[in-house]
Amino acid sequence: MTKAEMKTKDGTTITISGDPDEVVRILSQLGGDLKERRSIGKPTVKTTQKKEAKIDKITMADLVEELKQEGFFDTGRSLVEIKNAFAQRGHIFGIENISTPVLRCVRRRELGRIKEGKKWVYVKR
Repeated sequence: MTKAEMKTKDGTTITISGDPDEVVRILSQLGGDLKERRSIGKPTVKTTQKKEAKIDKITMADLVEELKQEGFFDTGRSLVEIKNAFAQRGHIFGIENISTPVLRCVRRRELGRIKEGKKWVYVKR
């Protein structure tokens, strides 16, 4: 919305606000009687378009589910093996970034966890 303020010869102040085309049209119609014209602020145009929907991000749980569906967890897999599988698919994560989301999948019972020696391995449920 654009706003314009003008003073007539007798000192009356007129403020006009509206679309830029409307303001220009009204200013040109009143132009003969004007002593001074000035704009208030920058002309802005509001649009009624909605913002585009955000693109859904791929979560770690989505990646784990994808591996699960491919049969990756049919045998026990360590965090290092999971990390390498993500890296082969173009998702580079450190072990510290993988352990918490994988543990959450275990808590939601999407994966199982078995201790082999001193390490945990993750399996399909």
